[in-house]
Amino acid sequence: MTNSFVLDKLVMKMAKDKVMKQTAGNYPAPLRILETVRKGLVEGPTEGYNFESQCFGELTQSYQSKALIGLFNGSTECKKNKYGEGRPVKEVAVVGAGLMGAGIANVTIDKGLRCVLLDMNEQGLERGENQIITQLNGQVKRKKINKLEKERMVSNLVASCDYSSMKNSDIVIEAVFEDLALKHKVIKQIEGIVGPVIGMHYFSPVDKMQLLEIIVHDGTAKETLATAAQLGLKQGKLVVVVKDCPGFFVVRCLGPMMSEVIRMLQEGVSPPALDKLTKQFGFPVGAATLADEVGLDVSAHVAQFLGQALGPRVRGGSADLLSDMINAGFKGRKTNKGIYVYQDKGKKKVNEESTKILQKYQLKAPENCSSVEDQQLRLASRFVNEALLCLEEGVIASPSDGDIASVFGVGFPPFWGGPFRFVDLFGAQKLVTAMEKFGSAYSAEQFAPCRLLQDHAKSGKKFYQ
Repeated sequence: MTNSFVLDKLVMKMAKDKVMKQTAGNYPAPLRILETVRKGLVEGPTEGYNFESQCFGELTQSYQSKALIGLFNGSTECKKNKYGEGRPVKEVAVVGAGLMGAGIANVTIDKGLRCVLLDMNEQGLERGENQIITQLNGQVKRKKINKLEKERMVSNLVASCDYSSMKNSDIVIEAVFEDLALKHKVIKQIEGIVGPVIGMHYFSPVDKMQLLEIIVHDGTAKETLATAAQLGLKQGKLVVVVKDCPGFFVVRCLGPMMSEVIRMLQEGVSPPALDKLTKQFGFPVGAATLADEVGLDVSAHVAQFLGQALGPRVRGGSADLLSDMINAGFKGRKTNKGIYVYQDKGKKKVNEESTKILQKYQLKAPENCSSVEDQQLRLASRFVNEALLCLEEGVIASPSDGDIASVFGVGFPPFWGGPFRFVDLFGAQKLVTAMEKFGSAYSAEQFAPCRLLQDHAKSGKKFYQ
């Protein structure tokens, strides 16, 4: 009795609390493991083993199991070269030594390829080189590579401000600041060195984010696609081919959801509460924190671009609110002030000055759409609906591609399996009903279920068998 009391009140409680903190209860297996361990300790090995087999059988039939197995199968497919033989690539040039460019160079030399890293000035080059060296030193410290391997990788890196340095490069990747005029200028400069142009959309931080979207149009040559895919696979990426459209796939889906995030902040949902409800739904990073991590200036730029390209459907919160935040110097994590104020050792607190700006744009929330479940569904439905619209328009080739891109590109909850698996598991009709409720309270256009979602709701069809 005493041992059981100690086990339950101390050991098991601490273990369960830790599991709940990490999973928010969204993954049943860790909790069943704890129950199994307790069963064996209290009732003996035989009972423990019997209970373990029972739990295992039950878990294989859970929706989380189906979702995670689907992700495993989908990601395995994305690691295969389905695009034919491309041109041999021995040297890669990366133009732009910022966070993204240095990250691309890093995963290139990491796989034994030579990489020429270019920037407009020595200061930019030095920053990029330092980022790469710091990352490699971290790998040595964690014993992922040894010092000799690190030196071999560094020897494959050539840093230069001279564009002629890339004359022997087999592929050139433009990774300059998100300024269209600058990008046009850079592409003009490199067009004389390399031939066909193709989009390769990496995600930051490049050394950690596994997804690579390869952007094609009707005139893209098969060999060009094959060469880009071949390089992405060599860099260890999950390759998803996306047809050219505003925002490509992941950013296009994320845009409407982030617009809804801004609207919720205007409705008085506090940043910590917003972070909590999005993490409870299964996203790895809270929505308010994600806005700061992306950068409020970048979010505003993307929102404006998508709004102009795709219309009112992708809008939500006030664009003027974001402009006021940016003008006040609140750009997010990179300036240590955004929705939060960032302090030493990763600590943060709500930025009281940004709260005053939010109050200026305060909205009254409809009572029938303000429960935590409603708020979670408002965010998820806008992402999911846009993802289905992309499949409907042929932007992505399959539901699996959309699910892999969403989970590995932006952290859509893995236990839901991605937006398409989510529709299957949550229920298309249930989602349509929720969106119609939100549409009547907000904007019928912003919450209008796309034709594909309506078809699945009416017919009961599923994306996966």
